[in-house]
Order: sequence, then structure tokens, then C-alpha cells
Amino acid sequence: DSVVLQRYKTQVTHCLDHRDPSIRRRALDVVAALIDESNVESLVPEVMSYLHLADQDFRAELVAKVFTAIQTFAPNPKWQFDSTLELLIQSGSYVGQDIITSVCLLVAKHAEIRQHVLSALYKAVLENISNQPLIQVAVWSIGEFQEERDDSIELFSRILKMPQTSIDSRGAIITAVAKLAVRFDRVDDVLNTLAEVARDQNLEIQQRTGEMGRILSCPNIRDALLAPLEYEAVTNASLPTSTS
Repeated sequence: DSVVLQRYKTQVTHCLDHRDPSIRRRALDVVAALIDESNVESLVPEVMSYLHLADQDFRAELVAKVFTAIQTFAPNPKWQFDSTLELLIQSGSYVGQDIITSVCLLVAKHAEIRQHVLSALYKAVLENISNQPLIQVAVWSIGEFQEERDDSIELFSRILKMPQTSIDSRGAIITAVAKLAVRFDRVDDVLNTLAEVARDQNLEIQQRTGEMGRILSCPNIRDALLAPLEYEAVTNASLPTSTS
């Protein structure tokens, strides 16, 4: 009986950090069943407060369940983005490609929250510069939709050269800085950055760097090829994906 269960949601939620793994998983199933439109704004943050306490296997389950609840019951796009961003910040290592893709689609679809989204993503990357899924969401979103000139190119170029930055993140950054270079008349600066990265040992990075360098070097085609996407043009092929 869901009405009866709602009375005990606090007690059930507290079981998410129980030392017995079977009780933790059963509590997660019950909490997931309890979340609905009426309590998602209070219950999801409460569940997320247990993320840092969860072991590796359970944390992956917890992240997946929380994300599903956010997607299903979010009261508005801004709350949906803010909650998913918090999930990315807290548990980036446990976030799959499906979540990365969903956040990017949300950014593409809702122009009314885009300024808030871009500002929040930029700040989040500054404070979590090694969080790879967060980086991929941020560089795609800013690369496609940033309209005001800032120091995103400098930030992304720095991350691009960091040894801990993953291949997938670096591939996304290369595309993003190329788009920003055209938009803000920074082509020469970005070409210099790409020339450094072109010596990378990874063949995928070499290839993408070479492609973007050649496009940027062709004024007659670069504006069209590196123009921002419209939502109607966003496909899975244009979203962040593995470079492998």
C-alpha cells in the first residue's frame, strides 16, 4: 500500500546506509517506488545525501535509480537539470553514457534555461576539473550554445592537455574549442593549441585534431561546418560519444 509506505519513507530512506547489503538494496527498491510527483523535490535530495556513503556496486545502482526518478517526475526542466548536475558532480565515475546523452538533449531542447545551464556547467567544471562525464556534458553544451565570449577556450585547452583527461573528454574538447574559435574569432589561438595536441600518442586524438585543424584552416567552409546546432538537428551522432 503506497499510502502506508509514504508514512515510513524516512525510516526506509535511512536504511540506504545499512551495513547489510540486502537491506540496502531492498530499501532502494522501496524508495524508488515511493518517489512520485508530490515528493520528488524533497525525496531525491534526501536519497542523494547517501551517495557518498555507498560502496561501489550499490552506488552505481543508486545513481541509476535516482536518475530515473529525476527523469520521470521532474516538475520542470530547471529542476531536472540542477538535480542531474548534482548527480554528475557527486558521482561522475558512476554515470553512464545514457545520462550524459540525456543531459545534453535537455540542454538542447530547453533554450529558456540555457543561460543558467551554461553558467552552472562552467562553474561546476572549474570546481571539478577531473570529473570526466561532467567535462563531456559541459564542453558539448558550451561548445554548441555559448553566445557570450568568455575564457572557456582557455579552460578547455588546459583540461585538454592534462594527463588525467580521458580520450572521450579530449575528443569532445577538440570539437568544442574548434566551434568556439569560429564563433569568437579565435581561430589562430585554437590552431596553435591543436598543433600541440596533434603529437598525441593516441591515434583517435591525432585524427580528430587533424580534422579540426584542416577545417579551421579553410575559411570558406569552417563557418558552416562548425555552426551551432539547432535542437531539431541534434541527433545521437552529434552528441558526446566514445571516440573508440
